[in-house]
Amino acid sequence: MSETPAQPNPDEDLLPPVPEEEKKEPFVSKWDIVIFLVLAIGGIAFWQWYKHQGEGSRAHFAHADSLYRQRQFPAALHAYRTMRENEQIVTKSDDSILYHRMDSLSELEDHAKRLMQGAELAIASGDTSLIRLALDTLSADQTGFVADSSKKLLETALQPK
Repeated sequence: MSETPAQPNPDEDLLPPVPEEEKKEPFVSKWDIVIFLVLAIGGIAFWQWYKHQGEGSRAHFAHADSLYRQRQFPAALHAYRTMRENEQIVTKSDDSILYHRMDSLSELEDHAKRLMQGAELAIASGDTSLIRLALDTLSADQTGFVADSSKKLLETALQPK
């Protein structure tokens, strides 16, 4: 038997082409790895920053708290206000203590301002007994908010002319 050469089949052109074997993408590409690493490094960096801010906040709060316990009220109020203005991270219990102490110290500060205004009015009145009363009142104040200059003005006003 002799072999006859295969002749092209005219119907083959009418059949849909046989798809070639598709290239399969790897499950994870190099870009997936790069994106994952960037996100992981960013997450770790944020966590470290957050942790550092929390430690710094606790140290600042401890410092302000020690000033308060030492009855250095003006310095404590300044430290608490600085902490609030910088929006430092504090725990919920520290946050409530911070605002409670700030309110109390602000009231003491306002009271001292009213006392100093009263001292100025006493000086303006020229009444020696009123000036002496104002000096005694300012001298008895232990908050630290009363300015020494107000006391000196009262003492000067009591000096004979």
